[in-house]
Amino acid sequence: MILKKDLIFTILATFCITAILFTAIPIRSTPSPGEYDPWIDTNDDGIINYEDLFNLAARYGTFGTSINKTDLLLQLQSKVDSLNASILDLEARVNALEEPVTTERIADDAVTNAKLAAGAIPFNSSYSTTPQSTTSIDWPDIPDMSVSITLASRSHVIIMFSSRAWLATTGNFIRVRAKVGPSDAYPGSAGIPLTDQTSMWWSYSYVFYLPNVNAGVYTVKIQWRVATSASAGNVAERTLSVIALPA
Repeated sequence: MILKKDLIFTILATFCITAILFTAIPIRSTPSPGEYDPWIDTNDDGIINYEDLFNLAARYGTFGTSINKTDLLLQLQSKVDSLNASILDLEARVNALEEPVTTERIADDAVTNAKLAAGAIPFNSSYSTTPQSTTSIDWPDIPDMSVSITLASRSHVIIMFSSRAWLATTGNFIRVRAKVGPSDAYPGSAGIPLTDQTSMWWSYSYVFYLPNVNAGVYTVKIQWRVATSASAGNVAERTLSVIALPA
């Protein structure tokens, strides 16, 4: 009689434990009966046997923070996809360096027609058509050939000057030079010839240059002189343009 009660108790206990185990397992999509389920293979040996049941029984009743294995797999897959996308993007960039630039390969707005802000590149100019003459062997200013320019930072100053010029007689010549404030622009204080000794009529254009000019407000002007005061030098139509580029 006692043996029968023990047997009945054992069967009921086994049934209860089995029911609890199935209740504790989250409801999910599982393989059909008879199929291998890797989620149940706790030791990942490819076989579901007593060892897996032992692992489950050994940990039965323990508790901790629950995890969603499916969610973890999805997160891992997302990171793998992101890494693959980065690799493809890197490969595309490397390939782009080896290919010619075409209209299709230029990114939107990489080239723009947006205007620079006013004064972003300092510039000023002057012109005159009024004839002027000099017999000075010093360095007076050429009338109307002076402008002011403001440099917000250290800059290279480029000075462009052109003029129609002539002499009263041959055997004389006109020289011109450019100044940025007190400094002589290249080619220097001696200036350059605007006319030739063998001809009464001549016309030249020059580009003067002064690098690494500190920030500030400067007067840029063109000066002139003749070799001998016995004969006058003359100018008429003339222009002066000054531009500054970042140093």
